[in-house]
Amino acid sequence: MPSQALVAVAPSEAARLVEATERILGGPDGGPAARLARHLFERTAEEDLTALTAEDLARLASRALEFLAPSHGDAPRIRIVEETISSGETITVVETLNDDMPFLFDSVMGALVEAGHEIRLVAHPVLPVVRDGAGRLSRLVGAGDPAGRRESFIHIHLTRLAGEAARGELAASLEATLTDVRAAVAAWKTMGNRFGELVGSSRWGTTP
Repeated sequence: MPSQALVAVAPSEAARLVEATERILGGPDGGPAARLARHLFERTAEEDLTALTAEDLARLASRALEFLAPSHGDAPRIRIVEETISSGETITVVETLNDDMPFLFDSVMGALVEAGHEIRLVAHPVLPVVRDGAGRLSRLVGAGDPAGRRESFIHIHLTRLAGEAARGELAASLEATLTDVRAAVAAWKTMGNRFGELVGSSRWGTTP
């Protein structure tokens, strides 16, 4: 049987950027910012990432960690800020944090598209996090770690919004969208529980 040569596959430009970002933040074991950078950017579209530098990504990951750190309780958190990247351009960064649940990402993207915003980068990691008794972030853990709680973090870059009023309008729109999603998911779960009760009662010949 003829031997088969192993061909080395060069890492993509996006993979090299993520690795360089990790090094800036102290390496893969360098701390929560480096781990967050990997979670945040390793699955982001290459064409979105390559408009940025590793220094840009490291700064964005560090600031995202600041956003993630406080407790958010049962309510979604939203942050809309301006960020000047290495090219000298200023962009608008939109971030939302929520308990992981269905419909979040599609609903947020739908609200942005419907409002006519130009989307430049999209990242949506579901983060396995451990929080302390006060709800503050303690650490990011591996995806299979049973100690981790799944939280949805959406990080989006837009062409710069016109000003504070535009950012406030977008924040209000996203808050309404996320509130609607939470209500819809709660109703969906209630309906599923009720269906289960009806199936059980029909099996045993009782009416709940």
